[in-house]
Amino acid sequence: MTPNPNPTKTRLISILVGIFACQVLFMGYGMLNCERLNRCETAGQRIEDVFNVMIATTLSLLVGTNTK
Repeated sequence: MTPNPNPTKTRLISILVGIFACQVLFMGYGMLNCERLNRCETAGQRIEDVFNVMIATTLSLLVGTNTK
């Protein structure tokens, strides 16, 4: 097995996967319970905004680790 050439990048991706998985679980719970909270009309837009921020964050951090 060859050693990982960039352990910082691997650690960063692992942390981001954990954070994003947690957010997806919370958003899923929110979508399942939005009827009770009367907020279903805005839930879809909020989820789309969160995913856009998640993608932008991931790309910017990955680009940042490649510039060193």
